[in-house]
Amino acid sequence: DQPAPGQLMSVQTITILAAAIDNLDEHFATLGDAGTFGVIERHYQLLDQAARRHRGTIVKFAPDAVIASFADPAGALRAALDTLGTLRHEASQRAEELGKPPIPTRLKIALHRGPALVTTLQGRLDYFGTTERSAAILAQRAAAGDLLVTDALSGDAALADVVAEHQLEVELTSPEVKLDRISIVERLQLPSNSSLEQDR
Repeated sequence: DQPAPGQLMSVQTITILAAAIDNLDEHFATLGDAGTFGVIERHYQLLDQAARRHRGTIVKFAPDAVIASFADPAGALRAALDTLGTLRHEASQRAEELGKPPIPTRLKIALHRGPALVTTLQGRLDYFGTTERSAAILAQRAAAGDLLVTDALSGDAALADVVAEHQLEVELTSPEVKLDRISIVERLQLPSNSSLEQDR
């Protein structure tokens, strides 16, 4: 049941995707307000489309962050890969048209799973708590182009299948900031010859 506005319900486990654009201030300085809005809008559009394809939904949106919730970790990872793959494909197309090297994506994504509180805000579900906050902090602290998965998802078999399916490179690292229930983070990288944007 969907909680009434102002009512909090406890959810035992939810998968959160947090995304942020690296160095947004630089976009404002070089592209101006209208140009930066276009960049933010395109990232939001791709994330929203990918979330809907993989049983997820955007629950929070701000210029510097997007939070989405998913029924399962594999869906969250597929949505992240869809988005990053499309951004890379679009960057390659623009570079080819301009005769210049492609500009690496500025989007950075973190996936985390755990308990949360859920409420209804402005007619849609919204999540609150340590799980959502930890994912958001990880995304903000990540480097441009990073796809980070916390150890809360490391044992999920379906997520491991997606990693193997796309031959993702996995690098183990520790989070730069101390976060509750997170000790190890996996940094996933798309293969350089990935055709993910054509595979969707």
